[in-house]
Amino acid sequence: FLKPWNDQSLKLEIKSALEQYDLIQANKRLHEKIVEQNEELKKINENLEMLVKERTMELEIQNQALELSRAILEDLTLPVIGVSAEGSIAVINREAESLSINGNDIEIGREINDYFSPKVKEKIISTFQTNTTQTIKDYQISGIAYDIDVTPLSGRFRGKGVILSLRQVEN
Repeated sequence: FLKPWNDQSLKLEIKSALEQYDLIQANKRLHEKIVEQNEELKKINENLEMLVKERTMELEIQNQALELSRAILEDLTLPVIGVSAEGSIAVINREAESLSINGNDIEIGREINDYFSPKVKEKIISTFQTNTTQTIKDYQISGIAYDIDVTPLSGRFRGKGVILSLRQVEN
């Protein structure tokens, strides 16, 4: 500043310099905060990626177990029919597909009453009530005698359905 100076101009210059300094400091703080938050986001993203990988691996294992369960069900040498609590057929295996009851092939989505006598429906209801496996002896299907085990589902599917396992009776 050259002498003589104007007090008002000097005050404005000093005030402007202080304001600029404050802005620079605020900008530095904001920049540091942004860098810090970006690091946090990077860590969160890495953690999220790891969680996604873990969950994907869990789902792949569960999917393989489900595929294996389905293959086992399909390859069982006795007919198996899964029946919902409402009485509709939810699952059948290959052996059940090959059964012909009263000239009709068993189909998913149809009612159990479409194929079996009221006696079977009564056993299903009784199985729900007692939550124990019950057997119908010598049930006739197309001239062949079967013992039918009516087994309730367990675990989180308890009360949601039963499994009918048909064992051909040896004469």
